[in-house]
Amino acid sequence: MWGLLWHCLIPCLVLLFLQFQAIGSFTPSAKRCRPKESSALLHFKNSISVDSSASSYCEGNPSSSSYPRTESWNKSNDCCLWDGITCDRFTGHVIGLNLSSSWLVGSIHSNSSLFLLHHLQKLNLACNDFSGSKISSNFGEFTKLTHLDLSSSHFRGLVPTEMFHLSKLASLDLSARDNDDFGVLKLDQHGFHKLLQNLTELRYLYLNGVNMSSVKGNSLANLSSSLISLSLDYCSLQGEFPNDIFHLPFLQKLWLSGNEDLFGRLPKSNWSSPLRSLDLSSTLFSGMLYDTIGNLISLNELDLSDCQFIGSLPTSLWNLTGITFLNLGSNNFSGQVSGLLSNLGQLNHLYLSRNRFSGEFPDVFGNLSKLVVGHALANNFTGYLPPSAFSHIQLLDLDLSYNQFEGHIPQVSHLLNLTDRIPSLGDLDLSNNKLSGPVSNSIFEHVNLVYLNLSSNKLSGIVKSEEFSKLENLELVDFSYNDLLSLKSDMVDFILPEVEDFRFSSCNLTEFPIFLGNSKRLENLDLSNNSIVGQVSLREFKDCKLTSLDLSSNLLTSVEHIDCKSLSYLDLSGNFLTSVEHISLMTNLQFLNLQSNLLEGSLMVLPDLMAYFSVSNNKLTGQIPESFCNLRFIQHLGLSNNSFTGTIPQCLENREVLHFLDLRTNNFHGHIPSFLDCPFDYLNLNGNQLNGSLPPSLVNCHYLKVLDVGNNMINDTFPHWLGSLPELKVVVLKSNKFHGPIEYSTARFPFTKLQILDLSHNQFTGPLPIRYFEKSEAMMRGDKGSPEVDYMGAYSGLYTPAETFEYFSMVFVVKGVTMEIERILSILVAMDLSNNQFRGSIPEIVGKFNSLELLNFSNNNLIGHIPSSLGNLTKLESLDLSSNRLVGEIPKQLASLISLEVLNLSYNQLVGPIPEGSQFNTFSNDSYIGNLGLCGFPMSKECSTDKPNEPPSAIFPEDDNDPGWFDWKIAMMGYGSGLVIGLSIGYIVFTTRKPEWLIRMVEREGPTNVRSLNRRRQGRRNP
Repeated sequence: MWGLLWHCLIPCLVLLFLQFQAIGSFTPSAKRCRPKESSALLHFKNSISVDSSASSYCEGNPSSSSYPRTESWNKSNDCCLWDGITCDRFTGHVIGLNLSSSWLVGSIHSNSSLFLLHHLQKLNLACNDFSGSKISSNFGEFTKLTHLDLSSSHFRGLVPTEMFHLSKLASLDLSARDNDDFGVLKLDQHGFHKLLQNLTELRYLYLNGVNMSSVKGNSLANLSSSLISLSLDYCSLQGEFPNDIFHLPFLQKLWLSGNEDLFGRLPKSNWSSPLRSLDLSSTLFSGMLYDTIGNLISLNELDLSDCQFIGSLPTSLWNLTGITFLNLGSNNFSGQVSGLLSNLGQLNHLYLSRNRFSGEFPDVFGNLSKLVVGHALANNFTGYLPPSAFSHIQLLDLDLSYNQFEGHIPQVSHLLNLTDRIPSLGDLDLSNNKLSGPVSNSIFEHVNLVYLNLSSNKLSGIVKSEEFSKLENLELVDFSYNDLLSLKSDMVDFILPEVEDFRFSSCNLTEFPIFLGNSKRLENLDLSNNSIVGQVSLREFKDCKLTSLDLSSNLLTSVEHIDCKSLSYLDLSGNFLTSVEHISLMTNLQFLNLQSNLLEGSLMVLPDLMAYFSVSNNKLTGQIPESFCNLRFIQHLGLSNNSFTGTIPQCLENREVLHFLDLRTNNFHGHIPSFLDCPFDYLNLNGNQLNGSLPPSLVNCHYLKVLDVGNNMINDTFPHWLGSLPELKVVVLKSNKFHGPIEYSTARFPFTKLQILDLSHNQFTGPLPIRYFEKSEAMMRGDKGSPEVDYMGAYSGLYTPAETFEYFSMVFVVKGVTMEIERILSILVAMDLSNNQFRGSIPEIVGKFNSLELLNFSNNNLIGHIPSSLGNLTKLESLDLSSNRLVGEIPKQLASLISLEVLNLSYNQLVGPIPEGSQFNTFSNDSYIGNLGLCGFPMSKECSTDKPNEPPSAIFPEDDNDPGWFDWKIAMMGYGSGLVIGLSIGYIVFTTRKPEWLIRMVEREGPTNVRSLNRRRQGRRNP
């Protein structure tokens, strides 16, 4: 039956084919191009220029598709045959114009002949350069257009509403691909409303990089239900994204990346969609990833990175077996990663980085045969590394850094299949884990490695330099911060032809790796914090291309032949160098750190490009040479802890980029220069012999955070104008000749960020200037806005291999010894007004400074009661009110200060019982000595139930400035719980050097006679 039908059908089909062929032979030939349209095209060609650079920036644009299409246009040919032109076969009208990536440069004005092509249906001008042009409203005259592409052509300004009269448009692309073009083209709410109203046939809408900040997020709900692709990356969209968009019946592509103020949630139920690509990265999308994600069976690409998703991954995610790109990085996903990940056999790129995943990472790489990139850095993965990852044939990039992996690095040789194929791994980063044991030779079997980072682990043993000879493609190697690891340079005749960056910092190196002298492209060499002994010669670096050399913290006594002219970064700090030569020959040097050596003599001449220079903690002498005035780009100048003399050069006044100046602990004298144009973040002149007044021009230092002029001979009144500096956090005026009352600042909100104030050891008078600082948000922050534990500092602005964040340091007295505190904790809030002549009572407002950790009012002339409001200072760790004339009882509220570890109330006129409980049970007798009316623990005097008698007068020595009197001392403390180790620096009050004289006097004369003697002494001093 079927055979008979088949035999009948074949002749019929042949006959039908012959009939169609006959009809086709009578079809008229295609029409030629219309002369007017040909002329319009030629006129357009002549109105525009051609430049090959105009189309070079288009990402993903193959070079073969970028060429000047208009070059083929000339009068002798039919325009329908020109490159990029499509004509209607029957009418000859130009219906298609494709000039994408045609090197076009110029402007398209409203009178352009381009707008004479009224029959255009498809127009593509993408990837050209029409910078300076607005999109002409005349584009709205192409009423027959179905496809319009103006992407990546540098148009700017507001998209005209006339564009949205093109009701037949099925595809519209106005995207920007170059980051510099993001936001230069704008679409407002009115224009978007017209788009929604008229472009009802839209299937493809691409507006990446168009500024839509005025468009309400919920208005997107009115987009055409026929949409297939919607791309709105980096559009500055705000508000809530309408959930209905996820349910559009034909939507296959949805990209919303980079809209940092756009929020929303994924559908929790009834979500089935033909979506193939979903990108919500860098938005505020949040919530759980629900099981409904498993319904997107057509999904190939899913990017949810840098959002705010939480919770564990749903099991249904592993049902998306067709997915090739999966990025869940930088969220708050938690829990374990299921072994069902192995179901995603088509996966090419996997990113799970910067989440809270924990547990062991499943060993699934054997099933992910197409995987090219695998990143799972910065999580809490534990256990052993997945072995199959190291024998993977296709894997190019593996990053498992910043986790808790332990054990040995897997051996590749034990895992290879019978085939001779070598794993193709190019980038391997296992840094910042807990890996131990020797560096396996199998690592060097990955002969295609370009980037190898094993730093910050617990690796041990010796790495033989010849192992690196196998890695001919290696560009960066970092084995730093493995304390038990060393490098042995037996073989020196091999070359690492591609290596640019070699880092073995903080290992156990004892010798300089001479083999690196053969590396022709080496730019960065970091061997800091090792045990390299004696002399190092760079003579072997014949064709030196080093730009960065770090040999800091070794045992070097000399470094020879460092005249490499390409060097821009050189760190030799923390060695035993007595001299460094050839510095002036390194003409490109910008960063030079020589601090903490044994350098002697005068300062060396520096290259003019120097931006960072530090020779702190050496034995240098002499004056700052005049050549320093040529350092136009200097940003960081550290000369502290030397023996420099002379005056501070006036030329430093005009260094417009000098933000860090540290001259402390030298012998500079004279006046402080008038820094007229002042960019300082940090100015430290402590411990010199500077005199005169503090220059009022410092009021121009609008970025100043730390000002320390302590331990000089400055003779001035309080510089009230400092209150107008908006960033000021630390003020140290201690141990100078400042005098007089502290007048209130004229600034509206003075000292709003002040955290540390040290006015001690001066001659200030008048009442305590507490109200002066009541606007300090830092001092009155309390528990509402306590910052995270960090250190004070600022970014240097230098682009160097070193940290660009510079930590601020200060000089303090620790047990009578001047010491440098290298880093000041950002949480420290302290006030020291001790050793002045302040008078009056302690105001209640002190209790509002509830961020204070250190408070010292000792050695003044304060009277009255201790305010009970001090009990509000819940963070207070050290309190010194000693050597005043305070009366009354110790407020019981102070017993609630659970952080208080140091207390000194000695030598006042306090009476009554000492509070009990909490920290008060830990203080010794020294905290209360000299208050004869006090009783109770730890004093030997017991409290009676009777009303106390008239309080005895306090006992004072003949001279308050007697060297045997109490010193206001400062001590370093760690950070943690318990004692005052909760701070990096702190104030600790110690007892007098000679308390025996007072005890003997009381024993010999009796309390009554001693009080009389004290009154007579006071009378002589204050007639």
